[in-house]
Order: sequence, then C-alpha cells, then structure tokens
Amino acid sequence: MRNVLDIVQDADVYRSNVLNLQASENVISPNVRKALGSDFASRYSHMENGVNDYGGTRYAEELENTVSENAKKLFGFAYAETRMLSGHIAAMTVLAALVKRGESIIKVPESVGGYTGYSGAYLPRMMGFRSYDMPVGADGFIDYDALEKHVEYVKPKMIVLGQSIFVKSYDMKRIREICDRHSCLLGYDASHVMGLIAGKQFQKDIKEADVVFGSTHKTFFGPQGGIILTDSEKIFARIEDSITWRTMDNYNIARMAGVGVAIEEMIRYGEEYAKNVIRNAKALAEAMDGRIKIRYAPWYTESHQILVDGDWIRSKGYDYVRFSRVMEENGIIVDRIGRIGTAEITRMGIDNVEEIASMMVDAFNGIDVKDRVNKFVRNMKMRYYES
Repeated sequence: MRNVLDIVQDADVYRSNVLNLQASENVISPNVRKALGSDFASRYSHMENGVNDYGGTRYAEELENTVSENAKKLFGFAYAETRMLSGHIAAMTVLAALVKRGESIIKVPESVGGYTGYSGAYLPRMMGFRSYDMPVGADGFIDYDALEKHVEYVKPKMIVLGQSIFVKSYDMKRIREICDRHSCLLGYDASHVMGLIAGKQFQKDIKEADVVFGSTHKTFFGPQGGIILTDSEKIFARIEDSITWRTMDNYNIARMAGVGVAIEEMIRYGEEYAKNVIRNAKALAEAMDGRIKIRYAPWYTESHQILVDGDWIRSKGYDYVRFSRVMEENGIIVDRIGRIGTAEITRMGIDNVEEIASMMVDAFNGIDVKDRVNKFVRNMKMRYYES
C-alpha cells in the first residue's frame, strides 16, 4: 500500500497533464488553495443564540460575515447562507426548512438529466416528502401547459428546477405564474450553472425563484461546497433554523475561506468568464458536429455543456462509457453520461477550441493524440484571479 502523499502528488501530476472537459468540474486558483490550506482548516466556530461556543474566533466570525456579504453582492439577493458543505447539503437544508413530511415536490425527471437525489428512494424517503416528475416534451424540455395541469393535480409545496444535464434556461416567468396561481414555492438548484448565473449570462431572471441553492464548484471557481440565496426574510429564517444540529454542525472554516476567495474572483471576473465559457461551448459543438454528432443543432447550448448524441455514437459501435475511456486513453477527460464541459478549459486560458475538437474527433476515430494533447496542455495558463 502506497503512502497517501505519494498518491496526492501523482494525482496532481496526472491532472496537470490532461485536458479536462468534465461538465461537473473546474480548477481552483492558487489563492483558493492557500485559503484551504490555512490555519482555519483545523479550527471551529459555532454561533448559537448570539454566543460563540469557542474562543479565539474573531477572524472566523469576520470571515463568515465577509463571505456572506460578498455573496449577496455577487448574486444580488438579500440573504445568503455560505456555510454549506456541499450542494447536496444545501438542497437538504432547503427542503428540510420548506417541505414538511407528507408534502410533495415536482422536479425535473432523471430521464432528461434531473438530479437523482430528488428521486423517491433518496431524499424523499429519508425526509418523508413525496416526489413527482414534471412533464417534458419529446425534446427533453419542460412542457409548460402540462406542468400547470400536473401542479393542479399534485398540489406540490415546491417546484424544484435545476438538473445535471443542463443546456437551456427555463421560462421562469411562466413557472412563476404557475406557482403563484397554485400557491407553491419555486426552488432552483443552480449547482451546474452557479458560475454562469453569477456572471449574469444564464437564467437572467433567476430572481423569479423563491430560493436558489447549489454547488460552489462546477462553473463556479470552487472549492466544493454549497450556497443558499433568497430575498425572503421568512424563508431565510426557516433555512437558518434548519442548519445547526440538523443538517450541519461545524461548517469547515477553511472551505468557507476558499469559497470567499472564489466569490471575490467571481465579483471581478465572473461576467467575462461566463461569456467565454458559453462561447467556447457553442464553438466546440459547432467544430465537432458533423464528425461527432452533438445534440440540439443549430443552437447546441446556452450553458457550459454540450451533449454527445447517444443514438449516433451507438450507431458507430460506441456508448458513453467507451467514448469516455477512449478519450481518457488520449489524455482527454469527459464524463460517462455524454456531457462535454468548457468550464475548466476556459479558466485555463482557452479561447480557441478548434484544436480540441480536432483532437477529440481523431481520438474517436482511433488516432493516437496523446502527444498533441500533452503539448496543448503545456501551453495552458490559468486566468481570472489575482496572481
């Protein structure tokens, strides 16, 4: 059995020599790494009834307040909870606060990329609420007319938007009207698109939602963690009441420091970054399509993701798993459900994706492109942070 630090070092070397196109991942800046590795990593801070259970917490308390205020500034919401350890815990906290046992939610079906955690065997079973799929059309997007009929029948406490396969914004005005007519809450799991929302390039009417929550990595600048946002004082009070001793105890101060640095980077660079992420995604889809078929031509995507056409690659003797493995053998990392993402390559300075498309197509056709990938990666350099 190898020493753990040797494994860590090898992983760092490996990741520095591959081209990462996974839609769920991003890369953190040296400044975020510094925050994660700070003295905060071994400290506690736990406020209860206005009193901290620990001494020596003056900087931890200042940090928590600063990160929260900057999150409100970045997203434009009145209230922000930044202690969440993950997007999943953020979702748990929101649902625990706002959906009682025996009540229902309507969510995006797994069949079109909805989050598995909202399905019956997972959070609903654990927390005692019911979960129903919202109707979607043949194109995989919400059928809004059918949704209203479904809401009238189910009478959900909350409609939960957001998904893991996520290429298009929702008609928030339409859904808001449905929620208002039927007295249900509108929640938005923005885990995959949080950075694009922060950069004001995706779901520009996000504030139609009653509560927004999700991950602080993926299209955000990391590290892994979660955040909750709302304009409602009442909702925020219920969320805060659902955290301490319920969904969380200690919140990991160093992780919050890392998120705080990422938020500062997003305040300064988020709009430019998000524009370039989406531009790169569209350009990559256009460059690949015709040689590797990409779904939803001619517009392809409004986000950081493009979707390989599953029927087409199966006709070529592939499936998503084999496609991923062939790419990985050539130093190109993609996931195994057909998504290709541009969040990390954009952070790493890529503005022209033609060569990436060419290497992926060649790898798909059995040509060894490892040396080309290695040369390409050596020329990448991180941007969107204070060096």
